[in-house]
Amino acid sequence: VLRRWSDAIPAERTHLVTVPPRGTDPGLLWQRFADVLDIELPPEDFADRSDNTSLGIAETEFLRRLNVELGDTIDWPDYRSYVKHFLAQRALPRFEQSGPIVLAPDDQAWAAAVSRRLVQGLASTPLRVHGDLTDLESAESAAPSSDVTEAAVVEVGVRAIAQMLRRIGRERSTPTTGGAP
Repeated sequence: VLRRWSDAIPAERTHLVTVPPRGTDPGLLWQRFADVLDIELPPEDFADRSDNTSLGIAETEFLRRLNVELGDTIDWPDYRSYVKHFLAQRALPRFEQSGPIVLAPDDQAWAAAVSRRLVQGLASTPLRVHGDLTDLESAESAAPSSDVTEAAVVEVGVRAIAQMLRRIGRERSTPTTGGAP
């Protein structure tokens, strides 16, 4: 991406914002963006903000199968509301029973080597980095993902669909002003 933009924008006018690692102060990423814009931010309380929780292997497999089943039979506003925003971002992350998706050891070594080369290349350019380039390096995980079991996918799916049906029931029982769900 940076190579493509470098044809139009000089590297010294290019900014790279790195995403801080998990567990870092949630306001740090926002502060890095403010640094790019050279603006002062008022103190912000990020404690009540939701984070972008990764899905586990069973949750991901459930969504993959759901997307195959749905194909192009659902319009984007409904998909965005029910699948993307509700299932993927609210209902499924609470389950996190199946563990994270991580690379196999050989693939972890490959990803770590590639990310180190990319970081070294970025370090030798005049672009402005907001954050730490090591944030871009691939982190090695303790154990690779195990194969997902059918039982885990079914359990995640049943619980997620139950959550969605409860939401739809609440929406139908609450009078609206004509807005989208």
